[in-house]
Amino acid sequence: MGITSETAAILAREAELENDQSELIEGDDPTIPTPPSPAEMSNDATASTTPSAPVDTATPTTTDEASNTFVQAKLDLSNQDAAVLLPKLLSFFQNNREQLARALGVHRSSVDRWLNGKSRPNNSTLLRMRGLAQERHIH
Repeated sequence: MGITSETAAILAREAELENDQSELIEGDDPTIPTPPSPAEMSNDATASTTPSAPVDTATPTTTDEASNTFVQAKLDLSNQDAAVLLPKLLSFFQNNREQLARALGVHRSSVDRWLNGKSRPNNSTLLRMRGLAQERHIH
């Protein structure tokens, strides 16, 4: 049984593809643009410093020197404990303990015990409280 013309065509196409791949690996393909050198990148005066989206002016911003774009700084709530965060979060939820409890994934009675000073939220819940305050921009 010999090679059919269809098989010969497939083998020829595979050989062409292998040849094309070796050219791409060697970098001889003129259709692929070469990346700019570091010197060309530093001399590029066309980079824009204007942010592409509106920036919240209540939150401090900085400029990322590497990409020349604005970066919005996150509020640092890591040092706030439950005694500070709980009244702020409760105020955000219009003093609705049930809604606050749902947002934190706890029972309403837990929120009541925290507010009455009978218990404190565990570390996991405290982290959720900080995350909730951060995502809702509660200062």
